[in-house]
Amino acid sequence: MQFNSYIFIFFFLPLTLVGFYQIAARRDRQAAMMWLVIMSLIFYSWWNVNYLGLFCFSMFLNFTLGSALTGDLDLPLSRPWLLRLGIFFNLGLLAYFKYAGLTVASINGLLGTEFKEPSVLLPLAISFFTFQQIAYLVDTFRGKVKELSFVNYCLFISFFPQLIAGPIVYYRELIPQFLRREGAATNASGKTTFRCNPEDIIVGLTLFSMGLFKKAVFADSLSP
Repeated sequence: MQFNSYIFIFFFLPLTLVGFYQIAARRDRQAAMMWLVIMSLIFYSWWNVNYLGLFCFSMFLNFTLGSALTGDLDLPLSRPWLLRLGIFFNLGLLAYFKYAGLTVASINGLLGTEFKEPSVLLPLAISFFTFQQIAYLVDTFRGKVKELSFVNYCLFISFFPQLIAGPIVYYRELIPQFLRREGAATNASGKTTFRCNPEDIIVGLTLFSMGLFKKAVFADSLSP
């Protein structure tokens, strides 16, 4: 699903926003965040639903390793080895999907062999969510991640505005914005993430419209 597509602009984005604020209005913030996770997974699987299982498995495994690094889960490995295992898994997954075909083709070219090249389709955004999860494990290892919630973690990895095009962000940067409470924990302007603010909507639509104009008028016309 492209950000400039009709399905995103006129269906997906309005449905996501309305659902989020309606759920948040009932004071159920975790449910509102879960709604964003569900919509983000739909957004991701719109391109190819076959890789949704791989994406979810990667999130589950990395969250499990993060829980073990904080001591919330007991695994028979030391913390340094848990970190090494997590980095090895993430980079190994990325290397397989990006370089398996190239490696086999190179071996065949060099040695004259006829090994069958694996038919591998590169999963959407695998580089972004791979390095974001490695950053999470490193931060957890260093004690910079204190709060652990599977819903929050899934939102951190799958949040659709930055899933497919970045930027790569830290858990400690993104999730606290969702966890702000009303009153003393609100931002400088007194707003909260879970309350619909007309000014925020107008500013957001203005920025989105500017980006859409650049994409449709300049990028698409100049790309040929």
